[in-house]
Amino acid sequence: MYIHRSFFAQAIIEQPVNPLKSIYAPSFLAAYRSSATILKSVREQFAVMPTCARVWTMWTFAFSAAVVFGTVVTRGPRSPLAGAAMAELEQACVLFSKAALYSRRATKALVSGPRLSFAATADTPRAR
Repeated sequence: MYIHRSFFAQAIIEQPVNPLKSIYAPSFLAAYRSSATILKSVREQFAVMPTCARVWTMWTFAFSAAVVFGTVVTRGPRSPLAGAAMAELEQACVLFSKAALYSRRATKALVSGPRLSFAATADTPRAR
């Protein structure tokens, strides 16, 4: 995810309606897919052993992944992936709220997460 971050951003800046048409589409997809994988992995690990939430690094990665989805929704609300990105962002907020009982890092993400989710909701066409 981190390797492709700058080209992910470039793709959504150049082609906000459909970043998949950008010359940076492979990096956009790599960042998007790796973010989905990271959040899925963190959700599954947390479901099996909630005390793993004390490992702060996983929340740093999870928050970065949530930011990728928030960026897709806020910068490209008409993108074909915006709906799925919004669903991922909402799931991330739920995850952060559950993990906040165990982790200060998740609590910090929880403070930022709803703001990002609110901004994303305000920018999506379905919210208008």
